[in-house]
Amino acid sequence: VGFVGSCIDITELREGEREVRASRQLFQATLDALGANVAVLDASGRIVFVNEAWRRFADREGLRLPDWGLGASYLDACRAADGHDAEQARHLTSALREVLAGHRPSFELEYPCHGPDQERWFLMRATPVAGAAPAAAVVTHVDVTGLRKAQEERVLLEARVQEVQRFESLGVLAGGIAHDFNNVLTVILGNARLALADQPSESGLGKRLARIRAAAEYARGLTEQMLTYSGKASAALRPLELNALVAGMRGLLRSFATERGALELSLAPELPAVMGDPALLQQVVLNLVTNAAEALGERGGTVRVGTRVLDATPADLAHGLGLPDPAPGPYVVLEVSDTGPGIDPALRSRIFEPFFTTKFSGRGLGLAAVLGIVRGHGGLVLVSPRPGGGTCFQVLLPRTEHVVEPAPEPEPPAPEAVSEAAGATVLLVDDEEGVLELAEEFLRRAGFQVLAASGGREALELMLQRGPEVDAVVLDLLMPEMGGEEVYLALRRLRPDLPVVLASGYSEELAAERFGAPGIAGFLRKPYEPEDLVAAVRAALAR
Repeated sequence: VGFVGSCIDITELREGEREVRASRQLFQATLDALGANVAVLDASGRIVFVNEAWRRFADREGLRLPDWGLGASYLDACRAADGHDAEQARHLTSALREVLAGHRPSFELEYPCHGPDQERWFLMRATPVAGAAPAAAVVTHVDVTGLRKAQEERVLLEARVQEVQRFESLGVLAGGIAHDFNNVLTVILGNARLALADQPSESGLGKRLARIRAAAEYARGLTEQMLTYSGKASAALRPLELNALVAGMRGLLRSFATERGALELSLAPELPAVMGDPALLQQVVLNLVTNAAEALGERGGTVRVGTRVLDATPADLAHGLGLPDPAPGPYVVLEVSDTGPGIDPALRSRIFEPFFTTKFSGRGLGLAAVLGIVRGHGGLVLVSPRPGGGTCFQVLLPRTEHVVEPAPEPEPPAPEAVSEAAGATVLLVDDEEGVLELAEEFLRRAGFQVLAASGGREALELMLQRGPEVDAVVLDLLMPEMGGEEVYLALRRLRPDLPVVLASGYSEELAAERFGAPGIAGFLRKPYEPEDLVAAVRAALAR
């Protein structure tokens, strides 16, 4: 028996096998390290490879690996998967067949999967593999639920920022209009006052002048609402009990609410105090109750007013209007709800705009004034539909640890100042010609000498020419070219001891905050009455 033997060097073959195994291991490790679920399909759509993430995904989602594992038909598994929409599954499998057949380069699809607990979203991508049989396509699935939620939250945040910016722009506009309108009202009210002093009130002309003045007084109230909306109204904040404020308005609220329905009060016991202006917060309560009563319509219903305490979270504050970035924490809540038909969602974003109304005719700023007052109190307003119909307005005000003190007794009126200032010279500075002429007549009738300047530069020229004669200055705060602040500083350099009375359509607090300058001898809020102007000048001279 003979043997024929041969010896073949297979070192390179063994090296090649080791390299292939190493490549496979690297391939497997790389795909296992990916966060995406990866499966490789053959030309018929059967699964020939899955990574570890795919196995974990199938286990977490309760998918049966025989249906989704090696050798299974991916197309059949998609069609039979729970939570997949039938039309969506047909679209997915049709597109995947085109990729496997080489008729489509690739495709991706973002689709929802309706699980037992929540809806989740996945991004599927299918990419063909050329010349790597049996692999024909690589399919990846990525859970994008968190990404979609983040995108939705970003869209909501952007919408909220735009809404806040819109209200801020409207506030700036309202404040500017109110300031200019106050100059006009100063002229109307003052001239009507002077004309009434020269006419018998019983005469026909006297009655017409009285009606003009009454209409101007009403317009003064509207400008005050506009300043309130813009956050430029004066607010005397002090610790107060919201329950006591609402209870004190019970009779007034009932007269408004019971015209169309019933009024129910539900005031939480031992409510913490808030820092507030009683008059402004009463306006908030009255506006909200009036709005709720009118929402009931002819069919009637119930208006509910309640108070409570809320330890607000960021989620509670997410949809509030008022401050752009309210801080979580304890708030005192005023709730006013109605059982009416509710607010059309299409109109909900507009209800706080100045003079927007769904009624036949409007009566002022309404909810816009409410928002301005609440914003000035460091709070916010939330609006939500009420279960079963109607709307609920929630006003959130920061609680305070300050103790509520009893209201001070009214001081007796001060005795009339002795007119030692008669004959004193007053420099009057205002860029509005009508206001300037009117104020000059007021002061001259009171016995003062007046130097009138229609702007800052003219006022300084008069000071350089006749400065030693000037005993006091009445200075408008907002003027073009040379503003009141610049004029004031120049006057202080010329005459440090010269008393200056500021005049503005804005509140004294805002004027003082803007000026930030010492030595202001008084403040006049436009539109002012003759006696207000004269009293302010006399007080400044007395200082």
